[in-house]
Amino acid sequence: MPSLVIQFEQMDSRKQFSEMMTLLQDPSHSANLKSHMFMSVFNFNIEKHTPYKEWIASGRPTREVFDSGKIDK
Repeated sequence: MPSLVIQFEQMDSRKQFSEMMTLLQDPSHSANLKSHMFMSVFNFNIEKHTPYKEWIASGRPTREVFDSGKIDK
């Protein structure tokens, strides 16, 4: 079975955003998946998904903030 990160990317490719949001909000997976998203060169489709944008706006730094150097890498 593929790793959770690979499964997460496959979900994104299939636009299974609800399932992805469930994983991102699960405390046992959230930190690993968020780190992967912010550090990956993979262009995530979920970043255009309104519930994801709202979730990010509620307190998660965006990829742009991370890439700008405002967050230590």
